[in-house]
Amino acid sequence: MPEQMEESFLPADASLTPPADDSLWMRRALVRILTFFVTMTLAVIVMLWRQDEPLFLFRFTATNLNDGPGFMTVRLFLFVFYLYITGYFVFFVGVYGRRTWMNPETRAATFETFRKRYALFDLWTVVPVFVMVLVVLTGFFLSPAVVEGSSMETTFTDGDPVLIEHFLDDFDAGDVVIVQVGSELLIKRLIGLPGDALVVNENGVYLNGILIEDYVPLYHAPGDANGIPYFWFDGTIPEGSYFVMGDNRMHSADSRMFGFIDQQNMLGVVWLPAGR
Repeated sequence: MPEQMEESFLPADASLTPPADDSLWMRRALVRILTFFVTMTLAVIVMLWRQDEPLFLFRFTATNLNDGPGFMTVRLFLFVFYLYITGYFVFFVGVYGRRTWMNPETRAATFETFRKRYALFDLWTVVPVFVMVLVVLTGFFLSPAVVEGSSMETTFTDGDPVLIEHFLDDFDAGDVVIVQVGSELLIKRLIGLPGDALVVNENGVYLNGILIEDYVPLYHAPGDANGIPYFWFDGTIPEGSYFVMGDNRMHSADSRMFGFIDQQNMLGVVWLPAGR
């Protein structure tokens, strides 16, 4: 009998009243929408901003050290997936907008559908946050890359994955660095700093009076039409210039061939892979 009395006091349209936590779910949805929009917008802005940075992982306009098949596949997948979740974002914003104008009966009837769509959208909001962190990290601090060629053997071999710390102002002799020569990015050992006394001739390479390389392969003086015009120098390394060589000296195209590297083309320092 008491149970029957309790039921008699329920509103006639109680089954069509939105659940008590409906407004809570709507507030959560609004927070997720704003989070998605802000993080996705920031990621896109940084992507566009850093397109001229040679070591940027999400640079789509040039071939460089980052552009192994694996990296290109990852970037293409992320791009397609980003388009998909952007489409779902637009769809869910529409769902949220329509729901704010629904009458109580319709909101009650569609609550479970809305909650399922929210659950999927909540999952997708993780993606732009992750991408934004990755974009900022690789755009301003560290970039992954894969070594190509044998010029740095045995320190690095072809196919070795590395991390590159970029946007540096100071370099130390002995650092393994990434330099830009023309349109190519090369991994080399930093040998000479600005102000060092350097001699490069047919006898080898002397740094501050010390012979550090007694063999210059296929050496030819500038202007010799019979061979490659290797770099010839006797003096002080100019301010803002650096001299680099590969560890595999007999099989390395480096400053002995193309001369000094300008400060602006010193792109970063390579972190040795784990276990080295």
